[in-house]
Amino acid sequence: PPPLPPRPPPPPHPPSPPPSPPPYLAYDFEALPDGWSADIPGSDLPWTWQVGPPPSRTLEAGRPLTGPARDHTHTAPAATRQERSGKRRHEQPAPASAGGHYYYVEASGRVLGDEAWLGGPLPLECVASVGFSFHMFGVSMGSLELRARTAEGEAWATLWRADGQSAGGSTADAWRRALVPLTPPMRRTGGASLRFVGTVGDGYLSDISIDDLEFEKCAAPPPPPPPLVCNGFCHATAPGAACAS
Repeated sequence: PPPLPPRPPPPPHPPSPPPSPPPYLAYDFEALPDGWSADIPGSDLPWTWQVGPPPSRTLEAGRPLTGPARDHTHTAPAATRQERSGKRRHEQPAPASAGGHYYYVEASGRVLGDEAWLGGPLPLECVASVGFSFHMFGVSMGSLELRARTAEGEAWATLWRADGQSAGGSTADAWRRALVPLTPPMRRTGGASLRFVGTVGDGYLSDISIDDLEFEKCAAPPPPPPPLVCNGFCHATAPGAACAS
């Protein structure tokens, strides 16, 4: 019998799909999102861009007084940076670093109720949640709020608020993490904006700090269902269903 033809080569493997974009847009406050400001007209004082401890943290009998010793996660380990691109990292924040920037409200020389505003337009077309780290340590601590408005000229609504020192004892001087779901998600139309409001407490030991801001992207909408194919007739029962000719 004639020899068998050679076996054809196996088909090439299909190319790997491109990596999924990270579900979070993150800012470590080495720069602010586009269009954001830490000195918004109408506020009583600006947020200060800081490296290391604020002046009022000066130790008293070996104990700090207010403000953080350093920023939150500017030099996070590589594993944490990888998590940051694709997972929530609110449960296990990385150790604080010595050289990164954060923003804080300098309460010295201010009066009770003075407000510092930091914010701007949404950096994404649709935002499902906002995460950030905050530090509220000091015996005369004020409050921190996240406010939002869905259109230019509308009143600001408070989405999240913390009052007073974060906790007592040795855990008071610590960065903490907040995750604020936006229900429904906010869309970047008509001037939708977010704003952090730090309010000075009753004394200079009320420096409020924030760092590591993250915006969760909205999930992509599901694809539309395929049309029903009919062989001369069909019976559509789902709302909005139709038969294709």
